[in-house]
Amino acid sequence: FDFLNDNYINLDGGSPPPTQRNDFNRVLLQVNGEDNTDQVIAYIDDFYYDGTIPLGPVYDTLVWQDEFDGLGAIDTNKWFHQTQFPNGDSWFNGEQQAYTNSTNNSGVSSGTLKIVALKENVQGKEYSSARLNSKFAFKYGRVEVRAKLPSVAGTWPAIWLLGKNITESGAYWETQGYGTTGWPWCGEIDIMEPNIEKTLILGTWHWDNGSGYQYNSASVPLSNSEASQNWHVYALEWNEDDMKVYLDDILVNQMPTIDPFNEEFYILLNVAMGGGLGGPIDPGFTSDQMEIDYVRIYQRSALSVDEVEQVDAIKVSPNPVRDQLNIELKNNLGENVDIKLIDINGRVVGNDSFKTSASINYNTSHLQSGFYFAHLTFSDGTNNVLKFLKQ
Repeated sequence: FDFLNDNYINLDGGSPPPTQRNDFNRVLLQVNGEDNTDQVIAYIDDFYYDGTIPLGPVYDTLVWQDEFDGLGAIDTNKWFHQTQFPNGDSWFNGEQQAYTNSTNNSGVSSGTLKIVALKENVQGKEYSSARLNSKFAFKYGRVEVRAKLPSVAGTWPAIWLLGKNITESGAYWETQGYGTTGWPWCGEIDIMEPNIEKTLILGTWHWDNGSGYQYNSASVPLSNSEASQNWHVYALEWNEDDMKVYLDDILVNQMPTIDPFNEEFYILLNVAMGGGLGGPIDPGFTSDQMEIDYVRIYQRSALSVDEVEQVDAIKVSPNPVRDQLNIELKNNLGENVDIKLIDINGRVVGNDSFKTSASINYNTSHLQSGFYFAHLTFSDGTNNVLKFLKQ
């Protein structure tokens, strides 16, 4: 809720707008009926504002990458060529290509990966190309792929993910014994696919979690010439709460992280020919390529040892409290501590300073009954917020 721009009713006529007040930094949600005099059903009291705007998860640890340095074949420690037809003598979706492990169809040069579709007879098909599976599977993080796309009609480039547990003949993780679940139950995340006309970039999810096949697709405009001639970053941000697909910094699509998107997935890079999103193939087609500058996967940093210890470094007792609150410090967090006391309405009702010791006795006898929040700031810069109930 934006108190500066959204509509709200201030029931206290003598109170200035919230954005002009400086006597609180906590927001309390009071749940009651339409009339403010109705009985309060619940308080939601864990909203805290410290003057900063949360930006969501920070994916600051690079856990896997390929910068495509070198010359020649792909790095087979990182990638697997998926070449086996999974659908008899063809691929799904009416596609017209065969995938190979030939360096004519996939290779590294000048610092980039080229996945090349060619007009040639291979395995009974009129076109050849490459489909790469990452040998790294993961759950949650940020995927970045910087790429230029093919432009010729009929090409179907894709940057996407499948559940590691997919039962697809010839897929890397299937060959490693992880295949237990068919499509779409395994889940699919499409970070980048153009439409047939090559005027849009699509971000799509496919799944079935027991309610039948479902999908969620949205798009943003990007011209064929722009996509094929200039570099763009296609990205996925994925955590336990939601998933977001981006074209550069533009949000393409988002949805909650529902089942089965709470399992490990792996990356696929390929250029198909024809089919559902390739469309009619240009009769004069001879070759085209998707060029990729890098693939990077970031995840959130795990808590350091110090941070893990800090979670359990401060305890309060008794809670609820009557006259004296004991604040127990297990670690040395600096010589001094400032305690700012905030009531359930967000008002600052106390400011005190103490020399830190193993235990601080805080007088609460003068406080009215209710919930309070003690904001502790230590001289070493450490901050912590404790919640207690005054009886």
